[in-house]
Amino acid sequence: MMNWRIHLTNQAIRELHTISSKPYLLAVWTQFNRVEFYDMESGAYYGDRQIPPIPDGDYTDEGWQTFLAELKDVKNRAYLPVVTTSQATIYATDDGQLHLFREPYNTLKLLSDGQLTSLDTADSEAFISLDLERALGVIVALDNTGKLYIYQQSLFVGQFDIGLTIDQLIGATVIVSNGGGTIFATDGKQIVMTDTSGEILYRKQVHYNIRQMACSPGGGMVVTSDNEAGLIRIYSGSDLTPTHQRFAVDLIAESQQVQLMADLPPISVSISALAAGNKGSIAFAMSGVVC
Repeated sequence: MMNWRIHLTNQAIRELHTISSKPYLLAVWTQFNRVEFYDMESGAYYGDRQIPPIPDGDYTDEGWQTFLAELKDVKNRAYLPVVTTSQATIYATDDGQLHLFREPYNTLKLLSDGQLTSLDTADSEAFISLDLERALGVIVALDNTGKLYIYQQSLFVGQFDIGLTIDQLIGATVIVSNGGGTIFATDGKQIVMTDTSGEILYRKQVHYNIRQMACSPGGGMVVTSDNEAGLIRIYSGSDLTPTHQRFAVDLIAESQQVQLMADLPPISVSISALAAGNKGSIAFAMSGVVC
């Protein structure tokens, strides 16, 4: 795998998602309704997709079924992990058999085999981070008090106090590995690792403010970024031991440019998006540059 970079826009990249397919793809959201696709290993461009307007009616209606079937990449026709629309943020499993809709006012709806189910959100006022495991349908969420919520598809496993303290200026993130074996959560000051029963396995205090966090598909690697130093840090997914760290600007400077004309991002720009792939690969965006 080579290190590569590409300058796509003069505005900040919104989100990055990895798509487990052959070839392994990186989905780059340059606008809320436009996504471009690149080979994770080489940076080869495979095209883009414009997300169509959302249909009327219920999620079980034919119009919605047609809409959801189009939320795929342009190369392998694999389902996009996350799509944001004006009505809901939509999460999908790899096979597209399960879709999770995160609507305003803390509403979660699960569509499976044509059946729509509203999930039990207990006493949560607002979910601030959510993730869907793409093989078995494990759902994890953090609310605004730092509580962890775990679902096995529509089954509510429970609400767990894992010792997070939410700072609205820093934010919080929760992610789950493929297969649902490991959950990682952060309030910006610590990383907490649990299993799907809510049992805390490891806790790692950090000396910086975590801005983004991602994990590799199998959960073997956890990656974080911060706003202050512009450092990307890697931890072992088995026990949260630190293994590597590099300045993002150094990684960009050392990477191979895959276009003839391109600008480097300003040194002062923060990392706006972060993703982790297989075989130890990571992707991040600074301003309109993806590396």
